[in-house]
Amino acid sequence: MLWETVMAPHMKMIGMPTRNYADLWMINGVTIIIFQKFVSNWANKHPYHVSVIIGSVIFASSFFFLIFVREFWQMVIVFELLTVGEILQSPQVPAWVAQITPPAVAGQAQGFVTMMISFGRVVGPIYSGLMMDKGWMNSLFLSVFIAMMLVTGFLLFMVRRPVDKHSAT
Repeated sequence: MLWETVMAPHMKMIGMPTRNYADLWMINGVTIIIFQKFVSNWANKHPYHVSVIIGSVIFASSFFFLIFVREFWQMVIVFELLTVGEILQSPQVPAWVAQITPPAVAGQAQGFVTMMISFGRVVGPIYSGLMMDKGWMNSLFLSVFIAMMLVTGFLLFMVRRPVDKHSAT
């Protein structure tokens, strides 16, 4: 939700016209339409966790690179990076959860994933708004990058653990 809440004011603060924000979303839509099939084909040839983790690292990296953006073309590159990460990650998460979850708790697991996404949508705008009001945009971008990398590291750690698909414990 960071892009929806603080990016338009941030772009304006660094001297970009407001129309550029709308242009980013148009570019995002075109990118998804053009690349979704190619990325999905690649992702479907690899285990779900590979796509999720690679997508998460790419997605998280976009927030780190936002610290250095000063021109619109740089913003486009960072937004494209975010979009590719999202294309790799988002569709694969429910499939991966279904694959690794014991049948007895499959509904709970999907519900938990949805709850965590919703939690981010609630906390994210509040957190980013507070950071923006303090003028701490670079700290915001860095903290989001670090948080996402920590979650990705946790996922990587979990992938390394053996999973008993038939156990509900």
